[in-house]
Amino acid sequence: MARYALIDGYLDAMRAGLNGRRDLDDLVCEMEDHLYSTVEGLCSRGSTPAKAERTALERFGDPDTVATVYASSKHGGVAMPTDFTRRAGTFAIVSAGLLALFGAYWIVWSEFLDSRFEWEGWGSSLYMVATFVLMAGFLCMTVAAVGIIQRTGTKGLLPIVAFVFLGLGTVSTLLAWFVGAWMLMGGIGALCTSIILLRSGLGSTAHALLFGLGLPTGLVTFVAFRVAEFGRVDEWGDYPTATTIGVGVGCFMTAVGLVGVGRWLRSEDPIDIERTPIAA
Repeated sequence: MARYALIDGYLDAMRAGLNGRRDLDDLVCEMEDHLYSTVEGLCSRGSTPAKAERTALERFGDPDTVATVYASSKHGGVAMPTDFTRRAGTFAIVSAGLLALFGAYWIVWSEFLDSRFEWEGWGSSLYMVATFVLMAGFLCMTVAAVGIIQRTGTKGLLPIVAFVFLGLGTVSTLLAWFVGAWMLMGGIGALCTSIILLRSGLGSTAHALLFGLGLPTGLVTFVAFRVAEFGRVDEWGDYPTATTIGVGVGCFMTAVGLVGVGRWLRSEDPIDIERTPIAA
């Protein structure tokens, strides 16, 4: 790949301005990739190398200004809408629909059908379908969380914790009846993702709170009603009404939050580095 003196000088200035960052090398390499790919794209459309180099640097911005923005960033990465973050918005909306569907199933099964319904005949098959609906909802929510993390440009421990717990929550949905497990794991992951979003100042605060607090609120509600021995007692000594209320609160609160977050992610036009300066 051909080298360009102006770009190399620009990157040296950026490196000096960002000295002290732990991710300095990764960030400069990312900028280098953007700049060189822009130059190559302009050259492929007929621009001379010298003109393409100057145009790319003009679009990227003054190195001192960009370095100042990155140096003062709390998040540590490039925060901009992309094609992936837009698709993540779609996954968030799909996840909302799947969680709402599972919540509705649980209410109908637990409160209006026989308590042994899911273990017998066609009821067993429907229970398995509902389990996979819940798992698919968690998978889509995990993709949405990755999109949120990328959109906010957040790096560090919190995104890792969010991803790990959402992954554990997804695995836990294989035991859909074990409400405490998937609500706890998924709730921690969603809460961490919500904190990331709230710290960034992006999107709707209300939807971020609903998304992050939905599953934890559902879990607390379930435990509270269970301790209070609320509702009828089934043949296994459980309190299905307490579980139903917790699942309903958790699934529907989270679904409303995901719809709002998803619509926000989908509303943003992806930034094309060849046409638009990077926004940090």
